[in-house]
Amino acid sequence: MKTTLEVNGKDIPLNRFVTSFLGNLVLGIAESLKEGEAFKSVSLEIDEKDVLLQADGQPIPVIKSFAKNLIARTVKRAIRSLRGTEGAKRIAVRVEMSI
Repeated sequence: MKTTLEVNGKDIPLNRFVTSFLGNLVLGIAESLKEGEAFKSVSLEIDEKDVLLQADGQPIPVIKSFAKNLIARTVKRAIRSLRGTEGAKRIAVRVEMSI
């Protein structure tokens, strides 16, 4: 699994544990919204107004404000102790599964 994190346009380096943890978190979010599907790639973008989720290039709608808030708060709290994530206004996480 390859996981990348970008905060406010800046790439944040991830160690093996954080790569796995954050990647599995984002995959779990996508799989919870699209039950029964396995994905090759997932991207999650969070800004001050919206949460955008895509799996294998297709959007996964996150319509309810409760779900958007839960996703945004969970991811923000998961990354807040990482260097370079202070003042996060825009977060992008991309996960690529190994074949």
